Amino acid sequence: MNKIDEFFKKGLYTSKSTIKTYRSTINKYFDVIGCNPETYFNQKRDYEADIIKYWEYLNGSPPTSIQSSISIIRRFFYMYDKTARNMDIWETIRHRLKGSEPIIEEHVPDQEELKQILHYADIRTKALAFIALSTGMRIEEITQLLPEDIHLDETPARINIRAGITKGSKRRTTFLTPEAVEVLKEWERTKDQYMDTVTRKSNFNYQRNTEDKHIFPYASSTLRRGWNLAITKAGYGEKDMQTRREHGTLKMHFHVLRKFFRSYFGNADLASHLMGHSGYLSTYRKMNDKQLAQKYLEHMQNLLIYEREADISDIHKQLKEKDQQIEKLLKAQKIMQLELDIIKNKLEIEKQKNGRK
Repeated sequence: MNKIDEFFKKGLYTSKSTIKTYRSTINKYFDVIGCNPETYFNQKRDYEADIIKYWEYLNGSPPTSIQSSISIIRRFFYMYDKTARNMDIWETIRHRLKGSEPIIEEHVPDQEELKQILHYADIRTKALAFIALSTGMRIEEITQLLPEDIHLDETPARINIRAGITKGSKRRTTFLTPEAVEVLKEWERTKDQYMDTVTRKSNFNYQRNTEDKHIFPYASSTLRRGWNLAITKAGYGEKDMQTRREHGTLKMHFHVLRKFFRSYFGNADLASHLMGHSGYLSTYRKMNDKQLAQKYLEHMQNLLIYEREADISDIHKQLKEKDQQIEKLLKAQKIMQLELDIIKNKLEIEKQKNGRK
């Protein structure tokens, strides 16, 4: 049974007209993005990019038709990849179609904004954020990490993301910046005390599961609340962000840390590979962990928040230019000296001739 027929069977669709409409829409979607529905969910595709491409194809159609088509595709996604429910693109499209409500866009913070936000974050949120910033990992992946997945004795520190916790069920490797390592060590050192404090503050309504060995033994929703609290305290909450632009609302969901990684890393292809995006990056897929580590080190500086070294590239350029100027001056000086020597020789010869007379 193919994927589309399986979708109708599992979804308990029986109306012939509904099945006909849905089948036509789903087939058109895969025609537009140029992919086979049978293998689509195994290819680590960039779902949002594909949906945007289909949205652009629908541009000009009646709003009700667009809404219906997007709804069908969304249901198809939900059937085969539950993580698709968390994609912000659905919310963006919903607001586009409603028209009357402000358009919600995500704002990717820069280093200075992140400093302000992290100033208000507790150690748990800082550790979580630094892992996302330096790896581009999804929050659902981070919450499944175990101590043995992280190799702090390597340079750079390596994370083995097990196949069982990735979106496409494929193992991958990523790395941590020195900043992330230090904050993670601090979290591990204080985690027991932190969790005991939370238990006491909840009047023991919250009971810690001592058998849970995950680095972050919390639901992703709980961790997201910690991030949202930090951005609100730093003045980057939804209401604050709305006042920063004339139209629409900017948001900084936890997901923007993943986008920060891709935007600032300095090598979009390698960043996409480390993030677990679609598998067209054959160059990096063939590399082993040591080779990937070396490539990561070449760009790691771009991900640092507090320990960013001064950019001295302009200074090197200026010094090189100065050296070139000095070299030119020395050459000119040698030429002038040579010309002076020639003139002196001529004068000496003339003097000798006149003496003979």
